[in-house]
Amino acid sequence: MNMDSLAIIAKIIGAALLIWTAFSIFKHFFRRMPRSVQNSTNAGKGTVLLGNAAVEDEKKYSITEHLLNNLLLYLWFAFLATFSLGMIINN
Repeated sequence: MNMDSLAIIAKIIGAALLIWTAFSIFKHFFRRMPRSVQNSTNAGKGTVLLGNAAVEDEKKYSITEHLLNNLLLYLWFAFLATFSLGMIINN
C-alpha cells in the first residue's frame, strides 16, 4: 500500500466515525425525549410498559450526578466529532 491508499482509508474511517457520532447525537436528543415524557406520565405507577413486558422505572439520579453524566457525554461527543473531522481533513 502506498501513502495515498492509507490516507483514503483514514478518511473513510473518519467519515464512518463522524456518521456514527451524528447518529448517536441524534439518538440522544430525539429518541430519548419521548421516553422521558412517558416516564413522567407514569411516575406514580412504579412500572413502565415497554412492549409486552413491565419494566421497573429507571434509578432516580441526583441533579449533580445527572449534570456530570451529561457533561461527560457531551465532551465525548465533541472529542469524537473533532477527532473524526481531523482524520478527514488532515489526511
